[in-house]
Amino acid sequence: MKHKKLFITLTAIGSVLMALIIFIMIWFWGDSYPDFKSFNQEFEIAGLDEGAVPQGMTTYAGDDEQYFLVTAYFTDNTPSRIYVTGEDSGYIGYVSLKDEDGEDFFGHVGGIAVSTDGKFMWIASGKMVYVIGGTSGTVEEIITLAQGETDSTETEESSVAFTASFNSNLSEAAFVYYYDNPTYTGTSYDRLFVGEFYKAGSYDTDTKHHVTTPTGDEHHAFMIQYRYDSSNTDYGLRKLSYSISSSISDENDVPLIDAVYSIPDKIQGMAITGENIIFSESYGLANSHIYTYTLNSSTTTALVPNYTSSDRRTKLSTAIGSNLNYEGITTISGAQVTTGTTSSTVYLYYIDTSILENDYEIPSMAEGLCAVDDKVYVLFESGSKKYGMFVRQRMEYVYSITL
Repeated sequence: MKHKKLFITLTAIGSVLMALIIFIMIWFWGDSYPDFKSFNQEFEIAGLDEGAVPQGMTTYAGDDEQYFLVTAYFTDNTPSRIYVTGEDSGYIGYVSLKDEDGEDFFGHVGGIAVSTDGKFMWIASGKMVYVIGGTSGTVEEIITLAQGETDSTETEESSVAFTASFNSNLSEAAFVYYYDNPTYTGTSYDRLFVGEFYKAGSYDTDTKHHVTTPTGDEHHAFMIQYRYDSSNTDYGLRKLSYSISSSISDENDVPLIDAVYSIPDKIQGMAITGENIIFSESYGLANSHIYTYTLNSSTTTALVPNYTSSDRRTKLSTAIGSNLNYEGITTISGAQVTTGTTSSTVYLYYIDTSILENDYEIPSMAEGLCAVDDKVYVLFESGSKKYGMFVRQRMEYVYSITL
């Protein structure tokens, strides 16, 4: 009888172990994201061996080739960096980041964006958006500094300091994206988008940002649209004084909110190409998703077409029951500045499943996105040393998909 009980016990333990082994084999080697077969391997993600944790990615068309700039933070005492890779020349080098006082910057850098004219760069970190630039050649100078870091035999690292910063008016600025509107010449209709990340319990957002879209989707995150203004050497964006010039002091003259978007949860990056807006969604070890939404045309006031109809947009104050505050910003009289203070109406636009075209399921930890023509590039953070053996597949290359 004892031998029979022992046999049953050992059989049960063996079954559990076998099930665990099968689960681990499927988890690490199973084909659980067939959509990824549509993606192509591009270039190696720089800095992984040095402990870099890549987060944001943007692209810049130089005179001689296309460049890719990737932000990364570190878990040790290494300042955050921008890594530069050339489409043809490969890895070029990096620059370390410094704050506006010239001190090493260790922030959890997120998204990165650059203006097409090369004058400005924006980097998201925490609640802030940090700015580099104000003069022609800013992005080229950073690329040159990165090249110097690779060629240099000196111990001092190449670095670049932020020249300005502003509050994102979001719970946390996770990604930024510069949209060069192809419909119009010049930069009058170019936009900068700053979006936040939401994960219940871990990354909560302001309850005002919790919206049920007309389609019935439950969203908990906002994305704010700013208008590019190359003449503003502080931020490269149109400022509050455009609407309330006589009532705002210089120190409170921050970028003007042009529009607000309700977006899905857990968004890490975005890109726009042709008639599509693309989001990367990921958190932890779960599979990532690349969502593509259909845009039919371009408008002068908002990114997404057909949003002038009542089912695609709502006055922001109506949708959330109040206006949004510009955090810490007051007029000369001391009144809080809100989106309702400006002369133009700010609308809330919905990016939801009603215009969802495709959902690509890909490996975990997809982060920043950027686009060149109809090709969308995807950055991953799973190849960093920080995550070691915890991820099922360490992604050490940027991948792309052509839409």
